[in-house]
Amino acid sequence: MWNLNNVTNVDAFNQAVSSLMDNLTNIASTGTSLGKFATGSARIPSLTIYALVQCTPDLEDTVCQSCMSQAIGEIPNYCDRKQGCRVYRPSCNFRFEIERFYNLTASDTAATPSSPPPSTASPPSSPTTTGTFSSLFYQVTMTIFAML
Repeated sequence: MWNLNNVTNVDAFNQAVSSLMDNLTNIASTGTSLGKFATGSARIPSLTIYALVQCTPDLEDTVCQSCMSQAIGEIPNYCDRKQGCRVYRPSCNFRFEIERFYNLTASDTAATPSSPPPSTASPPSSPTTTGTFSSLFYQVTMTIFAML
């Protein structure tokens, strides 16, 4: 299930999602056996995109990256022009939305300043991450709850 509303600035949105997902995948894949996930956000004019990427902790870095690459490759099939999307694979998953769906941490606050968004010529802001075991537990619990 995902947000079925369409975005208006498709090119800027897709570019921001792609960059955010790539950056979060790189961060998540280098996680530890306690958790391979990352959350973050990117701003485009009038919108903030929030995202989560996650691999099972048993995956090697390269296998996690490959799994996420395949999952992200499904965006055109399942998420085209949509404001939010979730893709679940056996060993990895991602979600992005224009509404925050995870707990805000101090590092996330820095990624979403209250100042006006950058001009369209600026690249999306870099993602921020969280990676504690308690956050992972919360994310897994919320994912399971959302699937019910």
